[in-house]
Amino acid sequence: MATITLSYDEENAGARGILDVVLSTGFFKQEYEPNEETLEAIRELREGNCKSYGSFDEMINDILNEA
Repeated sequence: MATITLSYDEENAGARGILDVVLSTGFFKQEYEPNEETLEAIRELREGNCKSYGSFDEMINDILNEA
């Protein structure tokens, strides 16, 4: 099971985002430079305008069906 947390400080123009990935085997952080599409997705998550999935497989199936 994996938990992914995206965070980005829009108020600090020089800020870098942090991608936290927690896996059953360990933990790591990776810095990233979010593009506008990622920022929009984070905004939607904060506002609650996003889909909720009961399982990882359900999310992957939805993504594949939209492709």
